[in-house]
Amino acid sequence: MVASKEWYASVAAGINGLQSRLSRAEQKRYKLPRLLRLAGKVSSLSDECQQCQSLKPAISRLTRELAEAAPSQRTYREYKQVTIEVTAHLKRRHRLVEERQYLKRFVSLSASLSLLLVLLGYFLVNFGITLLVLSVTLPISLLRIAFSSIFGHFLDRRARKQGRVI
Repeated sequence: MVASKEWYASVAAGINGLQSRLSRAEQKRYKLPRLLRLAGKVSSLSDECQQCQSLKPAISRLTRELAEAAPSQRTYREYKQVTIEVTAHLKRRHRLVEERQYLKRFVSLSASLSLLLVLLGYFLVNFGITLLVLSVTLPISLLRIAFSSIFGHFLDRRARKQGRVI
């Protein structure tokens, strides 16, 4: 446990040094706060999980390479590969979720279903009552999207309280 805290402190110091050295565009490109959150989750779960333990050196090497050399296309490719690998492991093995994942998922599903129903109603109904059908389905679609955003917000809040957000 102490070794995990020391490892996280060294990675956090490296990332903080990077934030002061890199330009805003490079900080946005490398998503340094996300890397810090990933390192924190790996650090907290590494005592129980062998694969999290094996991901630690990759994260350390990545932050060290970013701190020592000027960012290049090769380091960016490695950065993307490591973050995708870490995120996939945390999602699959530890059932963690991205921030606002449920909200995005439910709203997009609801919007696509609503659009499908509006188009289906438009094409299947006689053109004389199309206006009536649209006047009913459009407000229902908006209510469906609002309900799904509220539902997604509450699921995201529950995941945040349980500490399952990356």
